[in-house]
Amino acid sequence: MRRTSPSKPNRNEPDKTREQQAAVVRNERGQFVPGASGNPAGRKEGSRNRATLALQALLEGEGERIIRKAVDMALAGNETALRLVLERLLPVVKDRPISLDLPQLAKASDVAEAVRRAVEAVATGEVTPAEAETVLKLLEALRVALVNRDGDLDVEKLDRILGRP
Repeated sequence: MRRTSPSKPNRNEPDKTREQQAAVVRNERGQFVPGASGNPAGRKEGSRNRATLALQALLEGEGERIIRKAVDMALAGNETALRLVLERLLPVVKDRPISLDLPQLAKASDVAEAVRRAVEAVATGEVTPAEAETVLKLLEALRVALVNRDGDLDVEKLDRILGRP
């Protein structure tokens, strides 16, 4: 690990004083606190690893031939090549659009019916529990926004309707 002398300013941060450079925020155990870094300037956004750049330079101009070879191997029955080609052509879906029959959500009191329908959709297998959880978080955010905007329903009253303690 490279250390800089306290008498010399950090050449990577010439505009900062020694006090600013030394003002690294740590907790009582000597760890960086969340949001604080030992290198606030950090790596430049978009910078790339030297190994990646070297590999790209090596493959430049050969990519099409390599892809063709992988496809040919997959078609010849090479399962590893097949898996590789399919993973690139059809990446794993992390999110998918879902369709729920929700009521018009014009006021906070409409949210309770929407929650009931989302839970019902999970029970019937229309959506996964994880998908419903995302929808319920959105409905909660909408409910708070509508209550704050209109004040049409007391938060405590809605919590009772939704069965919250």
